[in-house]
Amino acid sequence: MPASAALAAESERGVSSPFVIGLAGGAAYGLTVSAVSHPFDTIKARLQAGDAPFRGGARALYAGVGPATAASVLFRTITFVAYEAVTDAFRTHGVLEGAPLVVAFIGGAVGGILRGCAETPAELIKTRQQLGLPWSPSSLFLGLQSTCVRNAWVVGFYWVLYEVR
Repeated sequence: MPASAALAAESERGVSSPFVIGLAGGAAYGLTVSAVSHPFDTIKARLQAGDAPFRGGARALYAGVGPATAASVLFRTITFVAYEAVTDAFRTHGVLEGAPLVVAFIGGAVGGILRGCAETPAELIKTRQQLGLPWSPSSLFLGLQSTCVRNAWVVGFYWVLYEVR
């Protein structure tokens, strides 16, 4: 069942699990980001490599979009599902009840770290495909630690700002 259909079915029953909420939100976010930003990312990668940014026409701007879209949906869904699962577990067990922004940061940081584990190899493959360069399995996790640390802070603070609303 598609995420939107599952979310609608659960809403009709008055039930919304953290998994379904995270799945629907993350999938919609990932598809949108990939569709809109991929051509710009290809132009950026080509410029950084000293290549002609528009070679091959408009269709070539979507080189590597398949794996990039799959990864975008995956790592954004991971972020949302992790956030919903962590914050739901904290609420259910009464952990840090008086500190909802700390809970939001922890949920976001966990999601950011898990996202980094999916994002690091996906970004390497995408960039290599955009530039027409080979890649090897041994290089897939280069930069994993810095990506996870960056994501933990950025995604953690994102959810804090969201919860302040």
